[in-house]
Amino acid sequence: MPKGHRITVGELRERLDEYDAEAEITFGCTEAAVPLVFYRVKNRGPRNAKGPDQLVQIELNELHEGDLPTR
Repeated sequence: MPKGHRITVGELRERLDEYDAEAEITFGCTEAAVPLVFYRVKNRGPRNAKGPDQLVQIELNELHEGDLPTR
């Protein structure tokens, strides 16, 4: 993946630094207007890597109408 599609954990923290820890985050939606929701964070780099050799993947899922909790 080209470097232009990545940011460091430090860069992300800096961008979020001005927000309160309790502020909610949204992830927008797909071109088909399907909302995206946080799924998980995974290590995608070499095992036990440290520093810049680490690669973190933030995964999002599409939220479809059947995925909504029922009351």
